Amino acid sequence: MYLISYCEWQLTGRVVIVILVTVAIFLLSCEVMIMSDKYTVSIRIEKISVAQGMDYVKHLARGADNSFETHSNAQIDPARTQNNKTWLNHADTSDGWRTERVADCNEIKEQWKKRLDTVQSNRTKEGKLKNNAIHALNIVCQCGSVEQPLPPDFPQGKFNRACLDFITEKLFMGKAENIISFSIHYDESTPHIDVLGVPITPDGRLSAKECMLQGHKNQVEFLRQFQADFKSFTADYMAQYGIEIDTAKKEPHRKHMSIDDYKEYKDTQKANAEVLEQSKANIILNEQQQAEIAEREKSLHDREREFETQKEDYERKYKAKTAEVETLTDKVRKIILAVAEKNGELAKILAHMRVLAHLLTAREKEEVKQAETAMSKSSEAVTDALNLFDSDYEDEYEFEKSEPQMSM
Repeated sequence: MYLISYCEWQLTGRVVIVILVTVAIFLLSCEVMIMSDKYTVSIRIEKISVAQGMDYVKHLARGADNSFETHSNAQIDPARTQNNKTWLNHADTSDGWRTERVADCNEIKEQWKKRLDTVQSNRTKEGKLKNNAIHALNIVCQCGSVEQPLPPDFPQGKFNRACLDFITEKLFMGKAENIISFSIHYDESTPHIDVLGVPITPDGRLSAKECMLQGHKNQVEFLRQFQADFKSFTADYMAQYGIEIDTAKKEPHRKHMSIDDYKEYKDTQKANAEVLEQSKANIILNEQQQAEIAEREKSLHDREREFETQKEDYERKYKAKTAEVETLTDKVRKIILAVAEKNGELAKILAHMRVLAHLLTAREKEEVKQAETAMSKSSEAVTDALNLFDSDYEDEYEFEKSEPQMSM
């Protein structure tokens, strides 16, 4: 019964291992990212229309007015929104950036409007910018993650400024005045920076398309080169601090995703990675269980062999005892027969003894009777003698009484 239970356990464990390995292969085929010692970097460009304007500003500078509202983005933690920082690009300092943080979202909106006012193209007859035009670009870039944060002593501020310079040069054609604001968000799942800029060409036209072409065949080709250049730039920058960046080229067939789709994809990727890690742990656990089962099976087989040896020994002893019992039984049978024979002879002796006892008793009775007769005769003789003596004594006594007494 124990052997069957162990076999069933072993079979179940093997089935579980096959299932886990299948899940692991499936997750790997879905391009699950496995964490390594190399840091990952990413950069993406978001296009902003006039309809998105103010809502997007509130998103970038959320918490600037200390109103930590609940956002539709589930990745935002309102409790950490107060840690966010946003700066405004302004002409009142040497490099155009105000040193104090933005305290009101309207400041960004006003600065944005001022920059758009310089645009002469893409306007209606009434002089307004066309609604279908892309009024701004927001660039989101990050290095590391919550699971893989940068070292505590890493100069994050210098790196952020280097990223800003890279974006200004590669996307906004070196025109720093086209940058509206710079934000650092700490309240999402992964800390990152947001750079808001207006896509104005060197000749004063509002053209996101031209900013995202710059000599390339299409925007997809530009974005691939833009991302590859950012990885190379980050890898060179981080190398001086001993930090290695994963510069592996991603698959070229990926389609562009919206922000929500991208975040959903990242969440799925993270969940799959956790499932894969759990699957690995389960596989290791099952391997340990298999080793334990093998050890228990070996112990069980050893015990079975021991039982077989004991069984053979008991069977041998049983046969020996059985033969001994049969011998003793034969001896007892012979003794019983001998006793029975002796009992027959004894019965005959007892019968003779009873007859003899009967005969002796009758003779004794005759002798007693004879003795009683003799004693009776002796008794009569004694009585006669006594009677005779008494008679003689009385005669003498009467004589003594009749003699006269003499006086003194």
